[in-house]
Parts: sequence; C-alpha cells; structure tokens
Amino acid sequence: MKSRIVVPVIFIAFLLSGYIIMGYARHHLYQSAIQEYTAQRIALREEGISTPMGWEDHEYLGTPEAALVVADPVFQERIYSLWDEWLNYSTEYGTDVLLSFLEEIDDNEWSLWDAYKSLTLFRYLKGTLTVASSMGLRMTPHSDLDRGGSLAESIAAWEAAGGKCEGNWFEVYEKSPEYESWLDEILDEISDPVCTSTQSFNPRTMEDLYVETKQYVELPFASCLLQKDMLETQRKMTETAYKRYLVHLAEKDIVQADIDAWVVRFGSSHFHDTVTVKYSLLHFLRIDGFPLRDLVFDTCIIVIFSAFSTFVVLIKVIPRCETKNRD
Repeated sequence: MKSRIVVPVIFIAFLLSGYIIMGYARHHLYQSAIQEYTAQRIALREEGISTPMGWEDHEYLGTPEAALVVADPVFQERIYSLWDEWLNYSTEYGTDVLLSFLEEIDDNEWSLWDAYKSLTLFRYLKGTLTVASSMGLRMTPHSDLDRGGSLAESIAAWEAAGGKCEGNWFEVYEKSPEYESWLDEILDEISDPVCTSTQSFNPRTMEDLYVETKQYVELPFASCLLQKDMLETQRKMTETAYKRYLVHLAEKDIVQADIDAWVVRFGSSHFHDTVTVKYSLLHFLRIDGFPLRDLVFDTCIIVIFSAFSTFVVLIKVIPRCETKNRD
C-alpha cells in the first residue's frame, strides 16, 4: 500500500525537479543564442554597407538624362547614405526594439514552457522585423519605377528647370520644388496602402491598422495561456511602430517611416490572424520557430531521469535507511 503512494510521489518529485532544471538550462542556452544574434546584427551595422554595391555598373532603364544623374558620384553617395540609414534603423529594430518586446512577456526562468515560448516569440519577431525591413529596399536605381530611379528622374527634371549638378549640388536640389514633390510622392506611397502593392495584403490606413490592435480581445480560458503573449507581442509591435511612424512621417524621413509602416502592417495582420484563427495547442506547436525537437528531447530526458532516479531511491536509498533504522 505504501509503495503505491511512495513510488508516484517520488517519481513526480523528480519529474518536477527535472522540469525546473531543464527550464533553467534552456533559458541559458536560448538567451545565449539571442545574445549571439544581436551581437552579429550590431557587428554588421558597424561594418556598414560595402561599396560599390553593384548597381553602379548596370544599365539604367529610365531616361538618358536620369542615367547621367545615376552615374554622378554625388548621387551615388546619396544612395549609399540612404542604405546606411536603412542598415542602422533595421538593426535597431532587430536588436533594441526586438529585445524590448521580449521583456513584455511572462517569462519565469524555472519554467521550461516559458523558455520555449520566449524562443518562439524571438524567432517570430526576428522573421517579421527582417521581412518588414526588407520591404523598404527600393532605393537602388534600376529604372524610373523604383525610388532610386524616381529620385534620379526628379533630379533630371530639376536640371531641365535650370539646376546645376556642380560641386555639392544635392544640398541645393533638396531646397527645390522638384525634391519636395518627389518626397511628398514617396511619403504618400508609404502612408497609403492603396498606392503600393499592399492592397491585397491589407488595404486600410495606418491609423486603422493601429486602432484594430488596440481593441479588447476576450480570450477563451483554454487558449488564454497560448494566445496571450503572442497577441500582446503583436499589439506592442504595432503600437511601437505606429508611434515611430508618425514621428518619422512628420520629419519626412522616408527610410525610417517606410520600415515603421511595414512593421505596422505585418503586426496588425498577424494580430488579426491570431484573433480569428482557432488557436489551440496543436496550432501553437505548428508555429514556425517553435522548438519542437527540443520539446521532444527534453521530455524524454526528464522522464528517463525521473524513472532512473526513482528506481535508485527505491532500490538503494530506502532499503539502506530501513536497515539503519532497524539497527
């Protein structure tokens, strides 16, 4: 009778101990991986972009006048500076901003499940922010259809109106009506999803997308623990990016405002999916980035450890204690 009680109690005690030990171990391993990733991103930012970038030698597919602008060293330096700004800001999103989102979630170092959850959210954020940043990579001047090409075309129009590409001419061009017109056109494109290829993706304004994620969502009790942190992460991501977007839009910073806008779009879209899709344990396990192999491996280790330790206690420890007590 006693063995029926003692054996399960001992096994469960070792099971909980193994879970906690493995939780601390996984947290340490995952934190090391996250720190390594952020260090690599920072190192790439410090290296800067490599110039020339390759597009300088390609034929420009716009007007001949704009092609001459594209070949101008002053114009090329301006494109390089925009790429540098993109690299700095995308790195900021992929390091400081990303880590601030992870700080918002519930994460107990002893909890193995929290370790899995934190890694999953990290991988989700890393992928989302990387894709959002890459969507703004349209400053390379290949034709008049991309932003770099449209800038060259604007400069060519400025020259036709009497501008001179002499000396440090870009500063003069920035004070021209042609530049203001080009800048407003790009900012309208960033702000209005209908003006971009995002119409099928999410044809709503930035404010609409932001407001949607601020609405209260009542979660079923069974899925609350699974959805809560994902929803709050997506909500926080959208809110942070939207506030940054408003600042950079007012500053007419096309590079940073564009990245902000794409983060808002992705954050809002994923928030909508998380709310509407039937969220279950199986759905969570299928999320890209969830360490399913680690889950299977750790479960096997914990069960084997608990069974072996229970066996040792029952065969070796308890008999010796009983013998000493009889003596």
